[in-house]
Amino acid sequence: MQKIYLLIFMVLLVGSTPVTYSQSSAVPAAAFDVMVLNNGEIIYGKVVEVGQHLVRYKRTDIPDGPIYELLKSDIYAISYRNQLTEYMEAPASGPLGLRKGNYIDDTGILRDSVDGTWYAAVRKGEIRLGFGFIRNFSRVKEVDEYQSEFTFPSVHFSYLFPVGPNMDLGLAMGFAGFEYADKSFSEYDQLMTDRSIHESLFSIAVVGKYGIDMELIRPYFLTGVSFTNSSVRTEGSVTFTDDERSILVRGGSRSGQFGVPIRGGVDVRITEAFSAFIEVGTGLSLMQVGGVFKIGK
Repeated sequence: MQKIYLLIFMVLLVGSTPVTYSQSSAVPAAAFDVMVLNNGEIIYGKVVEVGQHLVRYKRTDIPDGPIYELLKSDIYAISYRNQLTEYMEAPASGPLGLRKGNYIDDTGILRDSVDGTWYAAVRKGEIRLGFGFIRNFSRVKEVDEYQSEFTFPSVHFSYLFPVGPNMDLGLAMGFAGFEYADKSFSEYDQLMTDRSIHESLFSIAVVGKYGIDMELIRPYFLTGVSFTNSSVRTEGSVTFTDDERSILVRGGSRSGQFGVPIRGGVDVRITEAFSAFIEVGTGLSLMQVGGVFKIGK
């Protein structure tokens, strides 16, 4: 019980003196982890590896310095930059104790989240809004044989929240529209065929994203399971050139397909709450650019 009171006192003490920390650290407030030792000591750093027996980290005041090590058995808990907490032993109970589901915020203050489940940080995620370029998917057969094509920039929206160190989970959606046109003439039948096709695509996916935190950028890899719905509308005419007769032709179809999106990209931090991103890979569009908005801070 004495150790718990000491731990609470140290956390509140650190959280009540943010100016002292900012003077001694060259690393932004959102870029550190908090390690609470069994003796009540609190260490700010950037955790590099949590091994079977050792925890390796870098100090915040010398981020380019050597890697330090602590015995895992000497650590009570680690509160990571994404506000998740990992316990090295059974968490203490009590209304004010550092227990499963609690976290230490960017200023070093102890906070209480909903619970300790994997979705505890669902309200502390990020909204990603992007635009896609270069068509990467179509359900129209022999689409590359059409004489002309016009592609609207696809729109992509996703919401991701942290579920572990460097790991996010969420839902992604995308919308895209393509226009195709083709004109051909058959000398054998003396027929002139003129066709135009409009394809609308909607995609929804459950995705996981693994990122590596750096000073100003965050490279990441994203994959998951997706379902894409394609709606195709066709309009055209067939003209008999020998007597100038024409027949109007209209049609449509709808189909769907499951897939596994595989994409890689990088976030570029502009402010603590906003980043820009660029990514490439499979999906509706080959390339996406857009912005990332942090919420729940």
